[in-house]
Amino acid sequence: MLWPALVIAGIATAHCPRPERGEQANDCPWIEVAEKLQASAGRGEPLTPLIQQLLPHLATQLRDDARRIAWHELWTRARNHEPDSQRAIVDPHILATLAELAGLSLTVDDAMDEVPAGLQQTYGFLFSDSAASRPRRRQRWISGELERGLGLPVGLLGPRPPAGTLFLNVTYLFARIALADAPATTARLQRSQAVPRALRQLAIEDLAVRRLEERVRVPQVSGREITLRSDIVALAKARGAARFLVIYSIFDPGDGSARLLAGALLDAADVGRLLATETLGDEVLVSSHFDAYIEGLTDSPEPLLGSRHVVNTR
Repeated sequence: MLWPALVIAGIATAHCPRPERGEQANDCPWIEVAEKLQASAGRGEPLTPLIQQLLPHLATQLRDDARRIAWHELWTRARNHEPDSQRAIVDPHILATLAELAGLSLTVDDAMDEVPAGLQQTYGFLFSDSAASRPRRRQRWISGELERGLGLPVGLLGPRPPAGTLFLNVTYLFARIALADAPATTARLQRSQAVPRALRQLAIEDLAVRRLEERVRVPQVSGREITLRSDIVALAKARGAARFLVIYSIFDPGDGSARLLAGALLDAADVGRLLATETLGDEVLVSSHFDAYIEGLTDSPEPLLGSRHVVNTR
C-alpha cells in the first residue's frame, strides 16, 4: 500500500524498490523522504520545516505525543546502530529532529547510542536505512500484517492511524501484553482516553503468548541481576511469513520496575532460533536482542552467563 500523503512531487523513484536490499514498493515513499531529509541535513538545513511540509500528519502526531512524556518512560533506551557495525539504523539528524518534535532531549551527537527506544522503534523505524536494516523494521508499521494478525483495523498500528498516534497505540498494545504484571502501569494505560476503542477492546487474555525469561547478573552495574522477558505472541490471523510478534522488556528487581525494550515481527524460523533447545537452561550465554541497549550487558567486554527458560505459556 502506498500512502497517498507520501507520494511527494520532485523526489525520484527510479531506484526503488531494490530487491537486493529487501525493499518492497511500499517502502519507497519512506526511503525517498528519508533521502531528501538526509540531503537537507548535509546542507546544514533544519529538518523540522521539511518534515512538517512533507509529512504533516506525522508532525501532528509527534506534537501530540509531546504531551505524553510519561508514556515514553514506559520504554528504556535503544542503540541506533547495527550490532555488527557502527552504521546508523536511523540517520542521527532525522532521529534528533523527531525527538525535538516529540518534546524529548536528543542531540545529533547522541543519536547513535542510548536513544529513546519508543521513539526509535516507532517513528524512527519508518526512516530506517534499508542498506543497513532488516526490512521488517519499517514493514511492521506499513504492511498492515500486525493489525491483520491481531484482528485489528489495518492502519491502527501504522504511520497514519485513524485514532491515537503510532507511538501511543504501539506503546499501549506492547505494555498491555508485556507489562501486565505491573498493576500501576496497567491502571495508567486503562485511564487514557486517547487510546482507540479497537485497542481497548482487544482481548489480550485470549492471545497465545509464550514468555522467554532470561536472568543475568551484570558486574559492570553494581553486580545487579536483571530479568529480560521476550513475550512471543502468535498472530493467529496473519497471512504472510511473519506469524509472531515479540515484545522485549526488562524487569529490574532492584527497584521493581518493568519497562519496554523493543518489539519485532518474527517468522517461525526466527522463533525457532530464539527458543532453540541448546540455548536454554542455566549457565548459558545471555545477550541483548532486537536493537535494545541494556547497560552492562550490551556493552559487556566479556560474554555473560545466566539462565534462559520458557516460563509462561497461555
